[in-house]
Amino acid sequence: QYPSPFGDRVTFAIELVVRSAGALVGGGPRIGVVVLGVFVAAIVTHAIAGEMSGRDRAVTIAGAAATITLAGAIAQSRAGILVFSFDENNRYFQNVAIPLALMVLPSILGLARRIGTGTTQAVALSVVLLAAFLCGQNEARRYEELFVDRNTTVRNGVIDTVFLISSGCPSGQPPVPD
Repeated sequence: QYPSPFGDRVTFAIELVVRSAGALVGGGPRIGVVVLGVFVAAIVTHAIAGEMSGRDRAVTIAGAAATITLAGAIAQSRAGILVFSFDENNRYFQNVAIPLALMVLPSILGLARRIGTGTTQAVALSVVLLAAFLCGQNEARRYEELFVDRNTTVRNGVIDTVFLISSGCPSGQPPVPD
């Protein structure tokens, strides 16, 4: 845990939720705000339509509680890191995005039932998934080069270490473990 003021943890948690929402459709924080707006609209519409059953309500509330809990827990343990980048630490998005998606799932399914036939639903879902995939292509590019470079460095370090252990130091001295 890295100590940080309460306000910094709240800000971190909010940014984490927004970025996780954006990551669900392959976008960044700006897209995340739009996604959260769509999620709220879907949930409100589902509730106003009178279609939110007890089970739907339970899943929605549980998803919201899990999202808040996980974002808060990650913020508690990571908000105080001096040099923190969400681009480099994007692994935290999945922890928040999964319960966030579960939170809205009953409302999205309710909306899909109101839209029409199975064919219409299948086409709409395919278009949404394709659009999310295409939107995510540019967002991931910033991190790609750094990720590949780090993996190349690790791979080369392992190769060098194995070579040094198997053939010994050029001076003939035994390798120093550190």
